[in-house]
Amino acid sequence: MNGQPHIVVEAVSHHYRPPVGRAVLALESVSLEVREREFVALLGPSGCGKSTLLYLIGGFLPTETGKILVEGKPVAGPGPDRGIVFQNFALFPWKTVLKNVLYGLERQAMPREEREARAQAFIDLVGLSGFEQSYPSQLSGGMKQRTAIARALAFDPRTLLMDEPFGALDAQTRSLMQSELLAIWEKTRKTVIFVTHDVEEAVFLAERVAVMSARPGRIKAVIDTRFAKSDRDVRRTKPFMDKVEELWSLVREEALKALQGTHPRSADALRAAHHFGGRLGDGVAARPGVVDDVAVAQRRSAGLDRSGQLGRSDSQRLRLALPHRQRPCARNRGGRRTRHLHGKLASP
Repeated sequence: MNGQPHIVVEAVSHHYRPPVGRAVLALESVSLEVREREFVALLGPSGCGKSTLLYLIGGFLPTETGKILVEGKPVAGPGPDRGIVFQNFALFPWKTVLKNVLYGLERQAMPREEREARAQAFIDLVGLSGFEQSYPSQLSGGMKQRTAIARALAFDPRTLLMDEPFGALDAQTRSLMQSELLAIWEKTRKTVIFVTHDVEEAVFLAERVAVMSARPGRIKAVIDTRFAKSDRDVRRTKPFMDKVEELWSLVREEALKALQGTHPRSADALRAAHHFGGRLGDGVAARPGVVDDVAVAQRRSAGLDRSGQLGRSDSQRLRLALPHRQRPCARNRGGRRTRHLHGKLASP
């Protein structure tokens, strides 16, 4: 690792402008530097703009004020140099593990033998050997997230952006996945930016933790968290527990501010409602359109589809993959266009 910054965020501010109501300042004058091959966690209370900052770095949101540089170049949009892993797996339900991992490689015009060997290598790396022909419905939550990580790594991004990837997992699986992620990072040495609400997770995984304030999000402090992560009992050591307590005291103060805030909608909720139609954010549910948005984001991160549009066959398959009661349909009754969802009439 050299001392030169791989990612530079300088005086970045970002507003959300919902269709109704006034604009809300989500981030204010955020500055942060991440070195090459460094593992940095973004930690802060709900709604502080952690995910917003991640999506700005990924190029999924426009930079309004300030600048973001990756390898010295301004971020103008998603690119294959930045892979992203979401909390809700974002797998194609009709594709096997192997086909999901191959998805991005197939659209990079890579020779078949090379892409299959590459996909298999990353399936082996994340510990899914023997499950290549399994479908997402046949996998546990941890195995689904391993597949998503393998897919993100397969096209060899220099930076891995992770938005609470273990948030939906049970405590035991989450702990195992944290250890596996560290082992993968040690082997690949990608630059990683990891969003989390969990203080202990941040201390265990990251080399440095950037603590963010309550909305509008700012960098309150950057704390060094380098430990001997290979020590299986490191979480029980006094230095580790002291570091957790130090970070918790910083986060607790901001969490109390967030709870006492007057805004009815957090920055994350506004991000979801405004930029992703209310479908991509903390605690996202499997509603119509979610898989479309996530798949488009995955394709953009691989530099595969600048237009952000899914192919017709993919879009149709995603729709058919949803449970029947979740598939909305529109009918024209008496000249008025209405929307039905599972037999119930709702406004368009």
